Amino acid sequence: MEKPQTVKTFAQLIKKRLPGWIGRLSFISGLILALLMLVAALVPRLLFFQENVSRWLLYPYFQAGSEGLMLSEAAIIRAGGSIYVPLRPDLFISGPYPPLYYYLLAILWPLDQGTAAGFTVGRIISLVAALMAALFIVLLVMAESRATRFVKLRWLNLGPGLVAGLAVGTLFLGMPAVTVWAVRVRADMLMVALQMAGLVLIARKPRQWQAFLALLPLTLAFYTKHTGLAAPGAALIFVALQNRRNWRRTLVWLVALIGTIGLPFLLLDLLTANQFFLRLFPYHDLGRNNSNFERYIELFWQENAALMLMSLLLLVVTLCWPIKDSWLERLANVPLSGWFLLFSLPLLLGLGVVGTDHNHFLPTEAAGCAAAGVLLGRWLALPPRHKARWLALLVIGGLWVEAGVIPAQRYEIEFRPREADYQRQMGRIVLYAANQPDPILTSEAGLLVLTNRSTNRYYYNDLFTLTALAHQGRYDSSGLLEAIQKKEFGLILAEGDLFTGEGIREDVWSPELVAAIRQNYQPKFRDIWFSYEPKS
Repeated sequence: MEKPQTVKTFAQLIKKRLPGWIGRLSFISGLILALLMLVAALVPRLLFFQENVSRWLLYPYFQAGSEGLMLSEAAIIRAGGSIYVPLRPDLFISGPYPPLYYYLLAILWPLDQGTAAGFTVGRIISLVAALMAALFIVLLVMAESRATRFVKLRWLNLGPGLVAGLAVGTLFLGMPAVTVWAVRVRADMLMVALQMAGLVLIARKPRQWQAFLALLPLTLAFYTKHTGLAAPGAALIFVALQNRRNWRRTLVWLVALIGTIGLPFLLLDLLTANQFFLRLFPYHDLGRNNSNFERYIELFWQENAALMLMSLLLLVVTLCWPIKDSWLERLANVPLSGWFLLFSLPLLLGLGVVGTDHNHFLPTEAAGCAAAGVLLGRWLALPPRHKARWLALLVIGGLWVEAGVIPAQRYEIEFRPREADYQRQMGRIVLYAANQPDPILTSEAGLLVLTNRSTNRYYYNDLFTLTALAHQGRYDSSGLLEAIQKKEFGLILAEGDLFTGEGIREDVWSPELVAAIRQNYQPKFRDIWFSYEPKS
């Protein structure tokens, strides 16, 4: 009697369990295949990232993207000066950003090293920041792939979050805009890294002291670049929702945020006689350019369509499930990475400001990677029998599509290598300019740094912003025109022919400026840069 019972029980066990094992094996096999396909798509991007770093990290001259402008202002600080000084007819220092990156570069730039070392130090800061931003994306995804109310996950299972985090963190490094700005003397990557650090601290413990500790990196992000507002805004909403039964804690956090950002701002503005505020806001707003906005939005969508769709899917899932919850509870289900995405998207409107570049993509791309990673991590961590677990393969497919996007030609100028002959010619130009009488006039502030020019008299480090502000009536350019008429500049350098107009941008060299130069200067050398000397 016992033997048939045993056989029956074993048969029932096989019938009951075998389909489950087949399902698990199928899911694991599909997951491994999908991840291998994603890795195959990411490897070329990482290799290109490494190639771009090798090409530009030790490059001794300036790249496009206002590297020279940032370095010229760090050089002023390094020499004990200030970049937030009143604009004068004989002095124009742009200073369009908060001081953190400038001071960090000035401090790390060895005093016994030449100007070329400044470029290298600035790029190293950006490179380290890019790597740290990718790491913080991994940590944020791991923190937000834990158990939550809107899905039943295995408690604190770090494996799915780690897999998802590594996937999107690697994807972030391989993005074209990140590849460009990770080796630029610019504050953008440091700002993104600091924002991500603050979000990681808040995501882990939004109801404890770590939420207050996060105020430090969030504040530093703002003082690196004042567009770093998406993370503080997202953090405020997230903290309020997670502490909705303790509004006093949210109020204290808000007051602390206002204090850590606002008080240093007021102090800096007082110390600089309102110049700090003027540089960051009125003088930074150079007007709108709708064609510029349309061009960059099209480029952003071309590169990030799959990523944005997956990120927005996270918001749809968290807001719509479970339906029985109130709207407040469903809003509380939205992860911090989702709020960061929502707050970063409006910042893309800044692409319409005159003079902007694709560095504005970086915060939104970091937010998109984090949100897509959280969606993947949560679906991977579902119990084995949960049918929604298969949707994780859909997200990996979306990441694969994202990784396979070929960078547009818009990036060609940034990725184009500078041949040895170009560098030799640049070296001759710098040596020649360094031996000319002070001062010199140029549209590239990097040449002012490379030739060790001082800021004592007739110093203009940003002709683009100068021309824009002059057209708006915010700057009097008569001092510059008078200096040209008096032939005060021992040398004028332009990346184009001021006499024929070929290669000359009117938003940099205004018609009045060009006319004065033609009247009082004559061409000297026509090379990769055109040089002009005073008429005898």
